[in-house]
Amino acid sequence: FELSKDYAGAIGLLGEALRVNAEQAVKNAELVRVSNELKGLSAEVKPAAVGDKAKTAFGLLDELARSQEAYLAARKQLFEAAQAYYADLAAKKQAPLPEELNALAAAVTADLQKTIDLTKRFQKAIQEFDATLAAK
Repeated sequence: FELSKDYAGAIGLLGEALRVNAEQAVKNAELVRVSNELKGLSAEVKPAAVGDKAKTAFGLLDELARSQEAYLAARKQLFEAAQAYYADLAAKKQAPLPEELNALAAAVTADLQKTIDLTKRFQKAIQEFDATLAAK
C-alpha cells in the first residue's frame, strides 16, 4: 500500500480486519466461558482414568481459549496502530513508521505460535480422551 500510496485502501482493509477481529473476539469470549465450564465439569468425570484425560483435554481447551483471547487483543492493537499510521500518511503528515509496530507484530506472532502449539496439544489430548472413553 505504501508503494502505491493507496493509504485509503490500507485504512479500509485494516478497518475490515478490525471488524473481523472483533467478531472473532466475541466468539472467543464464548469459548472462554464454555471451556472454563468444561474444565470444571471434567473434575467430576468417572472413572478416574477417563476423568484424568478429561481434565487434561479441557484444561488445555481453556488454556487455548485464553491464549486466543490474548492473540486477538494483541492483533487488535497492531491493526489499530497500523491504521493510525496510514491515516497520518493519508492526511499528508510526515509520519515515521511507529516504533511500536515491530514490537506489536512480534507479540502477535508469538501469541499466534502459542495458540498453534496449544491447538496441537489440545487435539492430541482430546484424541487420548476419546480413546480412553471408547475403551471403557
